[in-house]
Amino acid sequence: MILAERVRELKETPKGVEDMCREMDEIYNEGIEIGEQKAKKETAMTLASMGMPVNKISQAVKESMDQIQQWLAEGAAMSK
Repeated sequence: MILAERVRELKETPKGVEDMCREMDEIYNEGIEIGEQKAKKETAMTLASMGMPVNKISQAVKESMDQIQQWLAEGAAMSK
């Protein structure tokens, strides 16, 4: 009963629709950020495998050297 009331509120009231739209926007934006991070990590791993130094990888993918080193360490740990 409570769930049905909440669903009705989210679908049929202006405030509910606004709340639902805001939540969906947040979920969408989080997905974009995760995708961008994944692409940066994959690029960093590829560049490292080609012998590019960490400072250059950092510049190329616009991430900190600490982040690049963490990704490379994770990659090395996963390949063991």
